[in-house]
Amino acid sequence: MAIEWLTQNTQNNNEKGIWFTWIAAVQNTNEKHKFNVFINDVKRFEFISGNEENRKFNNPDGGILEFTTIELDQHKDAHGYMSLYTPKNWLKKGEPIKIKIVGEASGSNTWIIVYKADDVISYLQNLVKYETWLRAEIKYDGVNSHFNFIAPINYAGKKLESAIGSAKFIIKMKSNGEHAIGDITLKNIDARNLSFTVKDEKSELINLSTLDKDITKQKLLQKSLLINEIKITNEKTEVFCERIFKPHTVTNLLKLSKSNLGKGQLSLMNSSHQDIAWMDSPEKCVIERDTTLLTPLYNKAIEADPSYRFDVEDALMIKEFVQRHPDKKDGIKKLLNEGKISCGATFIQPYEEMYSGESLVRQFYFGKKWLKDEFNYHANVYWNVDVPGRLLQMPQIIKKSGVDYLMISRFEKGIYDWYSPDGSFVTTFSPGHYGDAFMPLHKNVYDAANYLAESSLYWEKYFTSNSDENVIPVLSDWDMSPAVDYSHVINNWESIIEIEDENENKISIELPKFKIQTAEEFLDQFVKSASDIPKIKGERPPVWLYIHGPSHYQALKA
Repeated sequence: MAIEWLTQNTQNNNEKGIWFTWIAAVQNTNEKHKFNVFINDVKRFEFISGNEENRKFNNPDGGILEFTTIELDQHKDAHGYMSLYTPKNWLKKGEPIKIKIVGEASGSNTWIIVYKADDVISYLQNLVKYETWLRAEIKYDGVNSHFNFIAPINYAGKKLESAIGSAKFIIKMKSNGEHAIGDITLKNIDARNLSFTVKDEKSELINLSTLDKDITKQKLLQKSLLINEIKITNEKTEVFCERIFKPHTVTNLLKLSKSNLGKGQLSLMNSSHQDIAWMDSPEKCVIERDTTLLTPLYNKAIEADPSYRFDVEDALMIKEFVQRHPDKKDGIKKLLNEGKISCGATFIQPYEEMYSGESLVRQFYFGKKWLKDEFNYHANVYWNVDVPGRLLQMPQIIKKSGVDYLMISRFEKGIYDWYSPDGSFVTTFSPGHYGDAFMPLHKNVYDAANYLAESSLYWEKYFTSNSDENVIPVLSDWDMSPAVDYSHVINNWESIIEIEDENENKISIELPKFKIQTAEEFLDQFVKSASDIPKIKGERPPVWLYIHGPSHYQALKA
């Protein structure tokens, strides 16, 4: 596998050489694999995989290739940027250079990602300008309060402005060789009950009303996110500050606040896509489904408050579970009828185009009817989020089976009234791909907030006014995943109430509040509040031609 691209035209303004920079990510691994790096079709470097935070590779001609880590993702893989220094004799004035990275084909899945972006330099310049950190340690010796500060080395020789209570100070930062340090002493004052602020030349760093309790707070500035944390021990009070450059997060939150969705609701639907046998044999998948998802889900839901919600895709999953745990059948009935869990209306999630009409009707017979007979539960949503094929008359079959809603994916994002030739329809939700929200919601809380704000704006077209009845779907779904607790994402989102502009003016923002719902609850509310739901009709031809082969045909005949 290889990646290849051309840079911008070189101007050769530097007599010795030119630096190039691009956004990249690398897998952190203990394995050592080579990636050959070619410049204008000449091999210049061997990039070796590993788990070092920062990496540097030198060429005998004076060339340099570096990778710098900015952050780790949920898999502990590194995201940051690569820098390439090309000596003058590698360049042709006025022409681009061609960069190619080639894996050594060693049978490993170790990877490098290069991102396409046209604002890398300006982004990194602003990153250096706005993103920083500061630590403060406060000790009270019974008479005086001592403040000691530590910051990145680039603060050496600079001054920070601070206010402690009503007193104002200038903190002169100096180098200790590795960091910049500074200090303040307040004589005859216990500062632990006072307010505490610190600013640098760009913006504020610390803004705390008191130092007397553990707290974590965040604040949105014009271009960045400010996080302040207090940790108190018997001996000292520690204040941790991180200012993170997140211009897109701030912009998207402001857009959402000003939109017709600002007063509305984020409807979080929590589910898990479960294949009968895609991951392994059917028997092993039953065991994994039980141990990873269903038993932990059952135990959590039984003890949870009435607001708990989870969508189970089909009746087979419930049937397998009660067969393995007959003592929990009454508990499942209780959870279904309390609304803590819901279940899809079919027995499985079929390849619709491979079955006869009678076979598809029997999906609801062994799904919806069985759920009614065994648990007195009315299933009103047909889940089939993975396979892409949809039949022309499937809405008619769904509707005549007493089901109003359809959950699909691998189809254009949106909510539609899908009509059959007889005029019947089902309201259909597609998130695009069923897993689109899962990974972004597992990133750090501020990247999750950016995803929520940006993706929510897509749904504004369904609503003509800003109302608290407007609802935005967020589907958390992934292959064989456990039930996920998103309380940290929700708490972070709902703590965002204002943004401060460059003149330190506070701008109040109103963001939609979270509510955890089943798919049926969300769609009930959406149908009532949306101003215009598009109408569609026809079939969705299957695009998985590699699957729909003789083996599937033989399996259906067997």
